[in-house]
Amino acid sequence: MINTQTKTLICSDVVSVYLQTTCSGNISVSEYQSLILMEPSADQPEQKLIQHLKSRILKGSIRLRAVA
Repeated sequence: MINTQTKTLICSDVVSVYLQTTCSGNISVSEYQSLILMEPSADQPEQKLIQHLKSRILKGSIRLRAVA
């Protein structure tokens, strides 16, 4: 999911993060920031998933969580 050395997501992991986030109802701030940074280089289906997550976060149905 997250490359712990660079703290960035690999484009093929967008679906995995999307599914995990949708099921759990939350996403870490670092995962969210990585998704936002990679959105311009993601393919169109991945961009739609990222946009959907952003929309659900704004509506409050998915929460951002800080990682200790």
